Amino acid sequence: MRVVLKASIVEAVSGALALCIARALSRAGGLLLHAAGYRTKGAVHVFAGKSGSGKSTLLKHASYDAALHDDRIGLLRCHGRWIACGVPLCQNDKRPGANEHGPVATVAIIRKNKPLSVRALPRNLALSSLCPHVIWPDRFLGSPQTVFASLLRLAAELELKEITFRKHDDVSRVL
Repeated sequence: MRVVLKASIVEAVSGALALCIARALSRAGGLLLHAAGYRTKGAVHVFAGKSGSGKSTLLKHASYDAALHDDRIGLLRCHGRWIACGVPLCQNDKRPGANEHGPVATVAIIRKNKPLSVRALPRNLALSSLCPHVIWPDRFLGSPQTVFASLLRLAAELELKEITFRKHDDVSRVL
């Protein structure tokens, strides 16, 4: 018997799994971002952005060793450093994310249709810019407080950036 799932069912299941992953990460002191990511030279670069912000486009034109995911990236503190990992959810091209991970080198908010540039964000602006891209697991059992504590720690330990780019720019050139 062959089963065909409609896109809406796949999206609903993927959304439910994302919430489960977000909750598991938050319980372990991590978080799930609406972000794309790739690994190059052993380090992972994470690019947070809303739908349509250019996450998949950025991956298409960047030079890297392995893509983690084009829409969801897990972040977790492990052995004294932040690790980014792909998640087993469908990407925008409907393929599952890669089982890839590595230490975080960059966490950036992306903005498209502007000249290629990178700038460090002050901590308060970094937090307010990153919050909308966090997948919040739920309002119960202390999860929001745990996720926010992880965000504060991330901002204290890593320099958060803003990257602007145009469609065909190779963002890896400015990292």
